[in-house]
Amino acid sequence: MTDPLWQTQNIKCVLEVIASLEQPIKNEQTLADYMEFVYEQLAKVMSINSFFLVLYNRHEQQIHFPFNIDQYDKPIDPNRKFTISNDQQSPTAWVLLNQKKLLICVKDSTFNEHASVLWASRSKANQWFGVPLIDNIDKCHGALVMQSYDQSILYSSEQQYFFEHIAHLVSNAIVDFDLDSEKTSMSTGEFTDHLSKEIANYKRDKKIQHALFKIASISNIDQDLTPFFEEVHHIINKIMYAKNFFIALYEEEEQVITLSYFVDEKESNDLKDKKIPLGEGLSSYVIRTRKAHLLDKEKICTLMTQGEIKEVLGAHDFTSWMAAPLISTNILHGIMVIQSYDHKIIYTQEDLKLLDFFAKHVANAIESAINTTQRKESQLKLATQHRLLEQKNRDLNQLILKLKSTQKELIQKEKMAALGGLVAGVAHEINTPLGICVTGISHLQEEYKLLKHAIENNELTESKLMSFFDDMSEVLIILETNIQRGAELINSFKQVAVDQSSNELRTINLSQYIHSVILSLKPRLKRSKATIRVDCNENISLDVNAGAISQIISNLIINSIKHGFNETNEGKILIEAYEKNKNIIIRYRDDGAGMDEHALTQLFEPFYTTKRGEGGSGLGTHLVYNLVTSSLKGKLDVQSKLGKGLAYLIKFPIKPE
Repeated sequence: MTDPLWQTQNIKCVLEVIASLEQPIKNEQTLADYMEFVYEQLAKVMSINSFFLVLYNRHEQQIHFPFNIDQYDKPIDPNRKFTISNDQQSPTAWVLLNQKKLLICVKDSTFNEHASVLWASRSKANQWFGVPLIDNIDKCHGALVMQSYDQSILYSSEQQYFFEHIAHLVSNAIVDFDLDSEKTSMSTGEFTDHLSKEIANYKRDKKIQHALFKIASISNIDQDLTPFFEEVHHIINKIMYAKNFFIALYEEEEQVITLSYFVDEKESNDLKDKKIPLGEGLSSYVIRTRKAHLLDKEKICTLMTQGEIKEVLGAHDFTSWMAAPLISTNILHGIMVIQSYDHKIIYTQEDLKLLDFFAKHVANAIESAINTTQRKESQLKLATQHRLLEQKNRDLNQLILKLKSTQKELIQKEKMAALGGLVAGVAHEINTPLGICVTGISHLQEEYKLLKHAIENNELTESKLMSFFDDMSEVLIILETNIQRGAELINSFKQVAVDQSSNELRTINLSQYIHSVILSLKPRLKRSKATIRVDCNENISLDVNAGAISQIISNLIINSIKHGFNETNEGKILIEAYEKNKNIIIRYRDDGAGMDEHALTQLFEPFYTTKRGEGGSGLGTHLVYNLVTSSLKGKLDVQSKLGKGLAYLIKFPIKPE
């Protein structure tokens, strides 16, 4: 339930409490007096069983309780300091470390009651509410906490908000009292010394941060790193004594170092950019160990005795020498060296740490410069390759267009060659019946002359007349038979030739048309012992590119004769055609030589032939594939095995979309 005391207060009373706490702190008032006043004001509007202020020393990780009131437990000694627990053991520690407010109902608490310093020996509250004391610069000074032991009283959201506002006023008061927990934990002298060190460290850290910022801000680092190294020297010289300073870059493959930047009061600048063998001196020792080193003459003698180094190049009279490796992403780029010839200037381990710190940032900058250079080179190379590829692509496209044109021309020639072969075959085939007709007519003319002569000379007898009639009857029968045969050949050739040259849609009877195509191939079939059987429904009529049908059937039959039966071998060809689901299905099979799987995969490729050098162009089956897929809008499948013949399945719609 809500706090009865809070319910009896009106808004005016709450505002008066806030106004009283916002008054300036009196000069004679102590922190304890002020917190007593705060507690008295809170008690006017809220039922508070327990109330305490905890201050937090961030550096020492300690807390103490300068003010605490509890109705059940004895007060905590305000001078006693506690090491802060982790945030899972103590709610107070959680508020301080997370810098967030925290409300706990004991029955829902996830904290270990036996681990907390506060709760292990003190009474357990029913409800606990803590608020961090954070000033205007987001610094946490401590926490303000209130507790309730009464199970019937729970802090409402309005009370929690009110308490947060009071905590903010207390936080400001702590700043006004100048009683920061870190200061109150020290004596005045200790605090002064501590503050002086902090100020010195702050100034040094600020210089270092400024120096690092300047190094990171140096732009346009290119392959010539000298200007960058000069700027780095200038920056470091403001942090420490660096009158004698050099940077040497390391080339692992050649085992040499190059003094890319060199400034020394006792050495000539002629050493700059000079490649020096790695050797076994001080620089090689740093490179070999990949660690920063601070050396003097005594340490150098020890290293020489131990065999770590064998020589010291350059001036020997320095008093202090330190170097740090330039390592970035585990790549050793070189070393950075500072030395002193002045007995009054001796470098410390702190200086060495600082030099090593700077060296890492310089190494990152060097690697960035190298990567930038490599990236530029790669981009330039890529651009050049891109231009070459574009040119090659243009040339390739031109070649493809030329090849397509050539292929189209070759296919057209193949079609015309097939048509020419058809013409030659038909011409040869029709020559026989026409020759017989010519012979028959010549014979009739001769008999006619003999009959006329007999009549004119009154020599005609009944027997001669009857003989003439018998000869006439035989010759007429021969003429009729051969003229009809020639007419069939001409009609078949005419229709097939027109179809193959025009490729126009027309209505055909599929069975009759297939027979016409086979008849037009009769001259070619004479040289082969192959037999062709057609099994086709005689009622199938359709509007189709008849020339495509003619060329498909012709090419398949000629391929079977040429490749499957080797021109003269006996063979059988079966052509089946039927209608199914508004599609025409044509199955073509021969029992010829067949082909292996490798040849089958290339069957429809242009210019592929098993009769290279024997008259094969390699365009026959390619033409068949194009006619089925393009002209008829259909599909073509083929199966074959060596010695098992070849089978085609052709499927195309009766009315293509």
